[in-house]
Amino acid sequence: FVVKITSPSRRGMPDVYGVRRRRHVWIEVKRRGESARAQQLRVKRLLEEHGAEVFVVDRIEDAREILK
Repeated sequence: FVVKITSPSRRGMPDVYGVRRRRHVWIEVKRRGESARAQQLRVKRLLEEHGAEVFVVDRIEDAREILK
């Protein structure tokens, strides 16, 4: 199960949320060569503190591999 996320109430939320075999996975998708912004990194750490797996990728192939 994978969905594209938009969160008008919380800046920095990752773009994609997926649940695979009891794994809660968030993925921030960037343009080639771009990095996550400071707010996105803060949200990443917060989600990880709660047991989520969070990734920042700049290639769709990487996102697909994570969600296998």
